[in-house]
This record gives sequence, C-alpha cells and structure tokens, in this order.
Amino acid sequence: PESRKRTKHIDNNINPIWNETFHFILDPNLPNVLELTLMDANYVVDETLGTASFEIAKLEVGQTKKHTCSVGKATKVHLEMTLEICTNQDLRFSLALCDKEKEFRQTRKERVMLGIKKLLDMEKPRFLPSSPEEVPVIAIAGSGGGFRAMVGFAGVMKALFESGVLDCATYVAGLSGSTWYMTTLYSHPDFPNRGPKDINSELMNRVSSNPLRLLMPQHVTNYIQALWTKKASGQPVTFTDIFGMLIGETLIPARMHIKLSGFQEKINQAQSPLPLFTCLHVKPDVSELMFADWVEFSPYEIGMAKYGTFMKPDLFGSKFFMGTAVKKYEENPIHFLMGVWGSAFS
Repeated sequence: PESRKRTKHIDNNINPIWNETFHFILDPNLPNVLELTLMDANYVVDETLGTASFEIAKLEVGQTKKHTCSVGKATKVHLEMTLEICTNQDLRFSLALCDKEKEFRQTRKERVMLGIKKLLDMEKPRFLPSSPEEVPVIAIAGSGGGFRAMVGFAGVMKALFESGVLDCATYVAGLSGSTWYMTTLYSHPDFPNRGPKDINSELMNRVSSNPLRLLMPQHVTNYIQALWTKKASGQPVTFTDIFGMLIGETLIPARMHIKLSGFQEKINQAQSPLPLFTCLHVKPDVSELMFADWVEFSPYEIGMAKYGTFMKPDLFGSKFFMGTAVKKYEENPIHFLMGVWGSAFS
C-alpha cells in the first residue's frame, strides 16, 4: 500500500542531488523489490530514461547500506537504505480504555462526588459516596431520529444541566440527531461556562432558518472548493461529505473548521462529561440485521470495541497496513463526522 513515491524534479542539472527520504511499510512474508524509474520532466510527456531494481532481502535489519543503481548506459543513482522492524503501531489493539480516558475518569470522579452531594443536598450522608472509589459511573444516552431527536435532547440536556444531574455524569453518548446536538454543545466556545439554555436559543434560530439559504451561490462555491481539495489529496468524496456540510452549515456555520480532537479542551480538566458519538458500520450489499458493527468516537480515540481496535481522531480516514498508517491525511472537520453519525445510511 502507498508503495509509489516520487521525488521533486530538478531543472537543468546533469548531476541532481535530491536528498529526500521515503518510508515504505513491507510485508516480511512476501518478496519485496525496490524498483527505481528515472524520468526526464517535459512540458508535454515525461520521458522514461531507464529503470533499476534492488532486492530488499539483501538488507539486514538495522543495517544501513549504500547502493548504486545503474540506469541506462551512463547514469548512476546513489541510494542509502535502512531496514528496520516497525514497533510503533498507529492502531491500538486492546479491549481496555486508553490512558487519557482512564485519567479523565479518575479526575471526573472528584467532580461527580461533589455533584452528587450537592444534588442530594446531603440527605442521609451515610448513603453518599465518601471517596472517589465509591463514585458510580453514570452515563446519559440520547437516541437517534434526526432533528426531532436533536431538539428533544436539547431539552433534556438543559434540564439535566439546570438540575445538577449533568454534574453527576461521567459520559454523554448519542447517535444520529443526538450527536448533532452534542456537537453543537461541545463545539460552542462558551461551553461549559454557558449552559444549554443560551446555546439552545442559538440552535432554535438556526433550525428555524430557511433551508434554501444552504444553496446560495457562496455556499455552493465553498462546498465545491472543499470537495475538490479533499479529492485532490487522494481521499474519496461521497454523499456523506455533502450531507455533513449541509448539517454543519445549518447548525454550526461559524465552527465548520473545528476537529473532534479539539473537544479535548472541553474535558481536559474533567469539567464536562466525556462525549461519546456513535454510528453503525454496515455493508452496502448486506442487511443491517445481518451485519452491523458499532463504531465509537470520542475526543481521545475512534474505534470498534468489538474488534478491540482504536486510533487517534486525526488518523480517521487514513490508509493502514498491518497496524501502521501508510498514508495520513488532515483530520476531518467535525461537520464531516456529523454526516457520518447520521443513521440514515444504515
């Protein structure tokens, strides 16, 4: 995978020096051969000057080898190669929580303990947690259902915040419409200092606006430019991109650039419950009743608990080979994930 690399071209130099480094991920069970093609850049069609090859099996682990390849009759290309065993994988294979989430939970226990005592107003103190180890893990879950679920969850979160129940929760989870509200809440620059009441007023104005404004020329131009940029980088462009842009432009037009990993600043001191966004992984030719796997998104990791495989949010959408990212792309904006979390596709 991603086995083709290309150097920059150097103009008008019979002895070019590239000084470029390329990394390749190899399968040790297969015969691996490095193939080198030397090209002459032209305005119309590039000319092939010659090719050369080198068998990777001739390298020893940990050895740095200098090799000269003969290309054509008079051209030589000097290479320096090193073979190493890849030990740092980009995927985490485990059924346990990641270290950052463990740290969050430990810190959140202190806040939850105070929240429970405040909520229950010290009634029957002997039944209240006296130490963080006695604090229960409380999660709030929102259902799917598009804008109806989003509006309903907005009212629920407002009530939980004002009653103090939200201070007793460790997690807030949702799918589809509920995740859209969670995104609106956690992406707001004033949350959690400002509660859902004020943010809900902004959301109400957004939802009540004329949807035809999404098709105005300036918006369509922005959509096309974003899609073209993504396509040019080598990533696939699907209806999910368009759907996510429409959802994002409706709910968070001023925050379209925000990334999922940016939500960490909302929970870095455990000041808010950890948001968990979910969606279903399905196959286009198989009914979801026969095959459907849950995918979990958090500001710390994205993965599938069923297979015990997780990655950092900035690697979502990258190309992997044997647990290592061989092609990394820029982290997807949150509006793209809002399109992914919509359950209409499953």
